[in-house]
Amino acid sequence: MVPPTAAFIVCCYGLYDQEIRNELQMVGYYQYLSQVAEVTNLIPMAPIILAGGATWPGDRRTEAETVYLALAISGLVSPDRPIGNIFCQGASLDTVSNILMSRQMIGQLFPKVN
Repeated sequence: MVPPTAAFIVCCYGLYDQEIRNELQMVGYYQYLSQVAEVTNLIPMAPIILAGGATWPGDRRTEAETVYLALAISGLVSPDRPIGNIFCQGASLDTVSNILMSRQMIGQLFPKVN
């Protein structure tokens, strides 16, 4: 795999799930993801790291997984983006960990990118 010259780290903020969020929260989260897609679609070859762990009590899904599904279903992500170019980092539980663990993941996925 050729190392990218750029990568996007997207900090999730809770599960993307209409069963646990009210309508206003879902609209806000969708707007956030729309803006994320607008920026990331400018460089479709750059990998996207979705960062966010299992933060909802009693639910094993990670924030990253629910956002990944939302992006896949919504059609927000550019069709020019290669399949397998969006990664889930689901171990972090706060914003600082989102960044640090995603940075570590980038280093593991693309060893020449440090």
